[in-house]
Order: sequence, then structure tokens, then C-alpha cells
Amino acid sequence: MARDTGAETPDPKGFLGRRVTRRGLAEIAAKSMVVGATLVGAHTLGTKADQKSERIGEKVRAVYKGSNRPEVVAGKVAEADVARPQTEFDLVYGGLSGESRRGALAEIFRVQGLMLPNINPHLGRIKQKEELVRKSAREAQVPEDLLLGLVIAESLGDAKAVSYAKAKGLSQMMDPMAQKYNLGISQGDDDERFIPEKILAATAKELKEAFDTRYGDWGLALWEWHAGTGQVFRALRVYFSEKYGEELEDINVVVADETPDAQQKATAEAMRRIVHNKSRIEGRVNMYDLFQNQSIAGMFEGEEWDVTHEYVPRIVASSLIYKANKNLIREDLA
Repeated sequence: MARDTGAETPDPKGFLGRRVTRRGLAEIAAKSMVVGATLVGAHTLGTKADQKSERIGEKVRAVYKGSNRPEVVAGKVAEADVARPQTEFDLVYGGLSGESRRGALAEIFRVQGLMLPNINPHLGRIKQKEELVRKSAREAQVPEDLLLGLVIAESLGDAKAVSYAKAKGLSQMMDPMAQKYNLGISQGDDDERFIPEKILAATAKELKEAFDTRYGDWGLALWEWHAGTGQVFRALRVYFSEKYGEELEDINVVVADETPDAQQKATAEAMRRIVHNKSRIEGRVNMYDLFQNQSIAGMFEGEEWDVTHEYVPRIVASSLIYKANKNLIREDLA
């Protein structure tokens, strides 16, 4: 749920709508080499890395169980590296190689340039929330950096953020999701979505549910937070039809009547289809390749397309920007 984050956001349209000139991008890049270095250090670009990846031995593949991290596929694996957690980029784009991988990296770099001016003024506020975000992620078994990136992308760490669509709190949760997790809804400050502990726990649980029951893919789980289950499955049905010549089951089940029994049967059938689809989705789709599909792009219009196809890259970029810059915050100003 990409939302307008209110008066504290420098860009009145909300940072998801921000655009800068080429000159502006150059200035941002010059001031934020540390951000780029973070990503480049973990993900080497270029032909040399691709050539090395082709020559990797089976022993290295077995040690790291299929990781696509360049320092791994290049054969430079130390025991400490094998145990190191995957980065945000790995978790979302780890299955990519070659041109697709380079394209995904370029997209992250581009989005970093757009977001840096909006994130840096709020580093202190974000840092105050970081430990609670990480704790909530650990308890739900969700990657910590991805939940952190989502919070930054959605609210810039503002627990009182309210969007034009009435999404509220750190993760910009809509009313139906709040009801699902029994969070109190009101028009005032007593709305429980404004309580960081409660909204973060619910958000992490929802991401975990999406990963475990619907996709087996963190990128899709994150996109669902913004787009909703129906929109994600519509895109996946198009993708699988065109890429694999396969038809995923439609998860929209027609309810025979309004009786509780009929509704329960429809819900059970929808869940059966979702579980069946997951067995076919997992490991066969990637967010970058999904949005290269022109039929999927045609499902969205204008700014809606910009927002939805940049949503997951912005989560990845948000976490990377914050981690690269948080140690520059003066503790007395945080």
C-alpha cells in the first residue's frame, strides 16, 4: 500500500511519485556513493562475473545450495560467507542471472536515487523504530531487512502516518487487514494501527502467511501487501499463460448463495486452489521478469503502473539506503 506520508514528507505527492532531473540524479549519486557501494559490494556487475559463474564447480553449488550471490558463483566462498544471511536483493531477486540480474540491479540503483532525498531527513525517526521492526520480523520468521524496508517505503517510520486512502500506521494498513488481525479501528488517535507493536506484529504475520501459503516468494508476498491477493494472481495467471503455456487456477470462487455453509465451501475451495497454485508458482517466477511482461504492464495505467512496478524495488532500496547511512546519525538528534 504505497501511500502519501503526510506533511513531513518533502514531496507533497508522496515519495512514490517523486521524479528528479538527470542533473539531480548525478548530484544524488555523487553524495551517496556509500549507498551504491553497499549494493555493488554484494553484487558484482559485468561480464567477468558472468563468465566466472559459468565455470563454477558442482562442489561450490552444493555448499551454498544454489545461491546466486556473485561472490559465491565466482567460487570465492569462505565458511563465514556461507553462514551469512542473504541480503534484501538476494531474497527478492536471487534467482536471476545475466541480463535479468543486471536489469534488476539497475532498477534498484535508479530507485535509490529517487528515494534518497526523502529518506535521509528521517533517518533518526526510522532508527528509533528499527529494533522493534526487527523483533517483530524475527518473531514471525520474516526477513528483518524486508520488513524494515517496507516500513520505510510506506511511512518513513512515522507511526501516525495516514494516507489519502485512509491506510494508517507504520505499514499503512487498510481497514480490512486491521479487522483480520483484530486491531481496533477508529477515526481518532486510539486507532490501534497507530500502536507500533500491534501493527508490526500483524504486518509480519501477513507477510509470512503470504509467503507460506500462497507464493513461496518474498517479492510476491511484498507486492501483495500493496496490490492485494486478487491483483497478484491476475498478473501471475497472465505470466504463466504466456511464459509456460500453463493456466493457474482462478482463485475467485462463485458463492452459491449467502448462507454460511455456502460461504464456507467457497472459502475452502478458494484455499484449495491457492495451495495448488503455490506448488506451481514457487521458484518459477521473479518480480523483475514479471514486470517485463508487456501484457502485465497493460493491466495498469499511468501513475498506477509507476507505483506498482516500483513498489518492491523501493522496499529493497529503502533498506539499503537506511543501513548505509544510519551510522551517520548523531545519537542526540535521533
